[in-house]
Amino acid sequence: MKRFAFFILLPVLFAACSDTGDKVVAEVYENKLFLSEVVSQVPDYLTGKDSADYAKKIIEDWTIDQILLHEANLELSPAERNFSKELAELRKDLMIQAYCRKITADTTLFPVSDEEVAEFMRTYGMNYSVEKEIVRLNYVKLAKKSKLIPKVKAILSDDDLRQTQKDVIEKLCSDSIEYFIDDDKWLYLEDIEVEFPLQLKEKERLQDENRFIEVDDDEYHYMIVLLDYRKHQTAEESGANKYDHVRDMIRQQKRVQFIKEKIDALR
Repeated sequence: MKRFAFFILLPVLFAACSDTGDKVVAEVYENKLFLSEVVSQVPDYLTGKDSADYAKKIIEDWTIDQILLHEANLELSPAERNFSKELAELRKDLMIQAYCRKITADTTLFPVSDEEVAEFMRTYGMNYSVEKEIVRLNYVKLAKKSKLIPKVKAILSDDDLRQTQKDVIEKLCSDSIEYFIDDDKWLYLEDIEVEFPLQLKEKERLQDENRFIEVDDDEYHYMIVLLDYRKHQTAEESGANKYDHVRDMIRQQKRVQFIKEKIDALR
């Protein structure tokens, strides 16, 4: 019962203020959460009840975290609470990853020729033809229990926000979550249907209106906005954007090889 008392007291705590004038919206075991901290985490595109619900979720999550941290401090020994080694390892890994991303960010360092594309497709048994169904879409793939699902859904399910808040999706997803928000790029439908637990019906209707779809598999939650569909690429499109997805895969292989060679040179 003591645990739930923190939630019951939340409305009272909204009225409290700190010495600096910043309102305290929650207090757990002498740890305070200030209104300014909550407001800074609420996306600008949310208003009214959506904004209030989002703020409430932030407060509830923070409260639960404080309770769990308090109990962890009581139950864990000083040795069990010492994560200095793990934090040092994490910082090292993050620094190296950031460095590798920076030194491979310039795509001109990794050109891909048409001959390389053809060889790659022959090697992996891919059909070197444009006679395939293609789609334009946006999608985000998250863990089924991800706390980001409501935030991302609010953007993707509203077409105006989807077009104007792409930078927000990029910030939310960063490098660790799979997403695609390019409105102009066509993708092969067969690749999408392999990647997602999704079978498209009434495909021609995609040309009339955007469709927001949510699907799950055992591990992931997918949010997909289907923008357009065609039975095949035109000759002009296939010439201008010839197998871009294959080029991207080859370019990534070159990035990996570049980093490997750099590491080998240091041995």
